[in-house]
Amino acid sequence: MQIIETEKVKPHPLNVKIYGDNGGPELIDSIRNKGILTPLLVTYDYRVISGHRRLSAAKRLQLKTVPVIVSDMKDELDIEEAIIVTNNQREKSGEQIGREYEHLKVIEAERAKKRQAENALRNQPQNTQKSADSEISLGESRQLAAAKIGVSHDTAKKAADIVKTIDELEKNGDRSTAQDIRETLNHQSVNAAYKKAAPIIKANAPAKPTQDRICSPPKSTFNRTNDIVTGKQIGRAHV
Repeated sequence: MQIIETEKVKPHPLNVKIYGDNGGPELIDSIRNKGILTPLLVTYDYRVISGHRRLSAAKRLQLKTVPVIVSDMKDELDIEEAIIVTNNQREKSGEQIGREYEHLKVIEAERAKKRQAENALRNQPQNTQKSADSEISLGESRQLAAAKIGVSHDTAKKAADIVKTIDELEKNGDRSTAQDIRETLNHQSVNAAYKKAAPIIKANAPAKPTQDRICSPPKSTFNRTNDIVTGKQIGRAHV
């Protein structure tokens, strides 16, 4: 553990993006009376991994120093995942769950790209049997992302779809509908919010190609003389 100047410690922008909260009055009172009992976990350059609310409270109380533990993590994807996973103990809103899930999917996709690049540098064939460091499937990455935040994939997926709908509504200027769905998501349940957002989600979903749009491959006319109902197997003429 180290004691460093509070001004040297910086919040990680991912925390603002996903959680966007600061310490409440109870935390501030606790730190005022007892100090920071659990050191902040920070990166090598003093960005917070775990302890954003403690840091916020310390700054509001104008504390000159804070206790920290410096992580040995250097990879940004590992750092970002740690920010999310270390929040598993907190009570999270539906919106926070949706944003966690979406970002963890991004992390898994970036890791897959890194593995592909590393395999290419090692001249490893792409169609070899799947190994521990090979690219996981899209479905597996989604299940993994949900598991890391401690919820079912169905709940995480619905929450993420709702959050994307809220963001899109706000982007298009419909703040009233966005806020209504957000309130339902954060103060009722994911399923209740999904019922409200479902018509918008379905309306914005990419259109699936209909059967008549799909160009079927031409049927082979090879050996058509055997393709008759006679009880004989197709291809008998080759015998």
